[in-house]
Amino acid sequence: MNVETFDEFKARMNCEMLAIKGRYCFRNGAVSDGMFGHSNPPADEFSRLTLQRAFLQFKYDKQVKLFNEIKQENLEASSMFLKYSNSPPPNPDAPDALRRIRETVLKLREEIQAIDGRLIVQPENAYVRRQAELRQARLSEALTVQTKIQEIVLE
Repeated sequence: MNVETFDEFKARMNCEMLAIKGRYCFRNGAVSDGMFGHSNPPADEFSRLTLQRAFLQFKYDKQVKLFNEIKQENLEASSMFLKYSNSPPPNPDAPDALRRIRETVLKLREEIQAIDGRLIVQPENAYVRRQAELRQARLSEALTVQTKIQEIVLE
């Protein structure tokens, strides 16, 4: 009996991998425990798309969090620098980094929406579709509030 190592499995999958909730998830829907428990991407389209969507959503959430952290950190640094001359200035590379992250977020959002479009055809997925719609509505509302807050300035 020939047992495939994690490195062999990872090489065979030949795609992006993330550690999510104690397991290694691959962009193609494959999953591994990091030792010898590996699962190829499911042949069933619904299962495979569901796993791929979870991968993309995790990556999307991480990128959104990173974007918000960099933006907030540099807005605060800018504010402090303008207020106190001995404070460090904001990172001059922050705008470029934010633009790059924004592009990644937008691409991931498109990929998630494409998968959602394919999953919607499946009647089993009405719940997932509704959750995605609610999440998108909450994100949209939060972005609107964030924009309104940033527009309020003291002169």
